Amino acid sequence: MKVYNNIKTVLRWVILAFIIYQVVTSTAAIWIVLIVGFYTVRFFLRLFISAVYLLYMAFIFILLLSLLII
Repeated sequence: MKVYNNIKTVLRWVILAFIIYQVVTSTAAIWIVLIVGFYTVRFFLRLFISAVYLLYMAFIFILLLSLLII
């Protein structure tokens, strides 16, 4: 009976350690994905903002040029 209790205790600790390992690794993976996603979104947002800025500058340039021609 004592051996059975020892095996049961070891199995409980192994299961607990496995659950903790799964939680820690999945949380780390989620954090890595969040950080990489944040930098990717920031990069594309900068590209989009600069593209919109260039587009507005082109519109202003065309508008001023057309006013100058008129």
